[in-house]
Amino acid sequence: MAYNPNIPQAGDIISQSQAQILQNFQEINTLIGVNHIDFSDPTNEGKHKFVTMPEQGSDPVTGATELALYAKHSIYGQVTTELFIRDPSNGGVFDITSSFAGANGWTFLSSGLLMMWGFGNATGDTGNVTITQLPGGTGPVFSAIYYFSAQSYRFGGVPTNDYVQVTNFTATTFRLFCSERTTTNPANVNYRWLAIGAVA
Repeated sequence: MAYNPNIPQAGDIISQSQAQILQNFQEINTLIGVNHIDFSDPTNEGKHKFVTMPEQGSDPVTGATELALYAKHSIYGQVTTELFIRDPSNGGVFDITSSFAGANGWTFLSSGLLMMWGFGNATGDTGNVTITQLPGGTGPVFSAIYYFSAQSYRFGGVPTNDYVQVTNFTATTFRLFCSERTTTNPANVNYRWLAIGAVA
């Protein structure tokens, strides 16, 4: 017997609808018992144990004073379900948990900004290095970069006079000059880079 929202009716006799009313109470207790603190726990009543969200096929509708938090399939080519936020009045939709971690990777910050990082090797002028889609799927891209940095590095803690100068960056490329610090001569340099900006 399933939950019946239409009882009791005005003309019902309690002895006839008692089984349906009992079933309704049992169904409500079962509903509350999923991911919630049980009715019989007065210390934590009204609280959730945890929240599970079925994956949505589309973005929910939001009113003028509503913010939606929901699960949806990643839009970045990954076979994953991620958390999304939708702004009020059917506003912007932000993927807040998609990421790819590794030596080259990307992630979203809680503000909705995109952070990417990577490494490379060059001698002298790198030319325009394209900020390509990184491993882990198609991945997001920048519409604008607000912060970009690069630095030289060596493995094993060996001191280095190498340095990397950022000569230019756009939403899709960066350019560096890799040099030996004391002579400013072009040198073969390992470098790491980090960029933060708006997602396209």
